This record gives sequence, structure tokens and C-alpha cells, in this order.
Amino acid sequence: MSDQIYPPALQEIFEQVHEEGDQVALISSGQVPGWSLAEETVFTLEQWSDRDIPDNRDMVLFLDLFCRLTAAEAAQVPAQLSRLVRPGGLLFLTARTTDHPTWATPESGWMRSGTRELAGPDDQHRFYLHDDEIVTLFAAWNILHHTEGEDGRIEIVLMKPEGRTVDVSTALY
Repeated sequence: MSDQIYPPALQEIFEQVHEEGDQVALISSGQVPGWSLAEETVFTLEQWSDRDIPDNRDMVLFLDLFCRLTAAEAAQVPAQLSRLVRPGGLLFLTARTTDHPTWATPESGWMRSGTRELAGPDDQHRFYLHDDEIVTLFAAWNILHHTEGEDGRIEIVLMKPEGRTVDVSTALY
């Protein structure tokens, strides 16, 4: 998709944290336009699905991937991200809600396959969150930044609490 969401200054923060020796991970559907990142920090959707990403990262960027998952896969995202981010670590996440134009008017070849899921060519999927659902899914985390635009785009920055296990919700409503 050409309209992926990349928060301003995110590349600079990501690179600075990596240069300081912290463990970072960018999980995305492909290369981020204009970004040149160290190979060991970038992971694909396939690696995410195979759980082939080391745990306890200082920073994880999960960019626009909810929309590439099935509803069943999306339900596992909070628990998987909780495993990847160390206590006190940061999670940058972008996603889409059912207000996004691609939900309201599916592109050619895409059709509704669930209450919030589209199925497309080559067994592709798109999953959409409800308004403010992301806050519920990560209720135990500290929210540092959260916006949801009328265009159906979600941007949230979270810090995993230190000193205790984070209980995450897996109930997508």
C-alpha cells in the first residue's frame, strides 16, 4: 500500500537509539521509503508470523501491519509485542480503523470477509480496528502519544511498564 503511516522524526529516533547500542526492531511490510536502516534491525511480516524476532527489545516499531493480518492473527499482536518489548521499552505502532477509506470502499479485487476484515488477491488480508480499540488492547501500558484521525489512521507510542508482567488484552471486539 502506498499510504502507509510513518510518524515524523521516527527514523531519527530509531537510528539514535540503535546507535546508542540499544536493541531495536522495525517490523514492517517492506522497506520504509527514504529510510536506510541496519539490516539486523528490520524484520518482515513473515518473520513476525514465524515469531523469528529476538525478545526484549528497547524499541519496537510495528508499522501499519494490523491491516495485513487476519482477525485471528491480529488478536495475537498485543501478546507478541509484549514479549518483544522489554520492561521500560518503547512501542511505536500505526494501524487503521474502520474509518479508513479502504474499509469504507474496498479496492477492486477486495471483499469483506468479516466484520472488520477484507480478503483480497493472492490470499492477502486487511484487518481494521475500531475507534480507540488500540487503547483498550494496551491498557496496561503507559501511553505517551495517541492520535486517531478522521481518515482512519492510528498512531500510538507506548512504554511497557517496568517491574511487573504486562497483562495484555487479546479480545478484539
